[in-house]
Order: sequence, then C-alpha cells, then structure tokens
Amino acid sequence: IYTLSLHDALPISSSASVFSLTADAPTAFNIGIEGLDIGYTDRNQHAISLFNAGQVSIKGNHLFNLGGHGIAVSGGADNVVIEGNLIHEVGFDGIAVYGERSIGNPSQLTIRNNYVHHTGRLRGDSNGITLGRGSRTTIAHNRIHDVPRAGIRLYGSAFETPPTYDAAANVVAYNDR
Repeated sequence: IYTLSLHDALPISSSASVFSLTADAPTAFNIGIEGLDIGYTDRNQHAISLFNAGQVSIKGNHLFNLGGHGIAVSGGADNVVIEGNLIHEVGFDGIAVYGERSIGNPSQLTIRNNYVHHTGRLRGDSNGITLGRGSRTTIAHNRIHDVPRAGIRLYGSAFETPPTYDAAANVVAYNDR
C-alpha cells in the first residue's frame, strides 16, 4: 500500500480537490491517505476525492474549514475504508458517497469511527454522511452532530425509468448523535 502522510495543514486555493484519485477504470488502488491535516479550502473544493478508485484507506485525517465535502467518493469506487477521521466546519457533507448509472456505483465501503460535526456551512441541505446509490457498505460507530439535515442519509434511484434499485445490502449500526 502506498501511503501519503503529512503533519502540516495544507492551505489550498484552487477549484480542484486537495487530494484526488481519479481513473477511467478502477486502476488507482492500494493507496493509503493517512494523518493529513487539510483545511481552509475554497468554495466547492473537497479535501479528499476518489473516483473509480479501489482498495483505498482514508484514516486518521483532520479535515476542517472546507468549501466542499470533507471526503467525496464517486463512480465505481470499491473496497474503500474511511476510518478515524475528524471532519468539521465543512461547506457540504462531511462524507459523501455518490454513484449514478452513467459512472457506476460505489460498493463495499466501510465508514467507521469518524467524528463529523458542523457540516453544511455553505449548503443547508447537507448531511453528516451521505450514501447515494451505493451497496454493500457498512456505516458504523460514527459520531455525528450539528448538521443541518440528517446525520446519515441513504438513498437509491427507484424513481428512475426504468427503476434501478442500487442502494442495497447496506448496514448502518451503532452510530451516535
């Protein structure tokens, strides 16, 4: 596993994510993102963003004062572990996992032991943790408070034509608010 680890805050002022793994197919894999302090980003800028990445661990990071999501996972990402992160004072969701028919759906994620608070500073419909169109994901033992909407939000796309039930076999347990 390749691990990126820094101990200084990274002030960033561009429109991209601070740390981004993007691939046309799940080719970015076996990567660890650990021990980072990332803060003070511009509007719509996520701290950590994954697209079609696999076997990635995001552990022990401090993500704060952000203009976008703390952690954004999208596309066909799989086997991602998001654990032990402190995420607060963010513009959108603390942790956002999204899929869609055209880009694939995340699966087999573990989101546990994170402390997420004071989200939605720029967008009032934000949540602590969002799982949209993801499957076989466990969300457990997280502490979430001071969010404008749900602590944890799960949704699928059953109302599309034709319906696709792509938010299935998820486990949400032992989270605290």
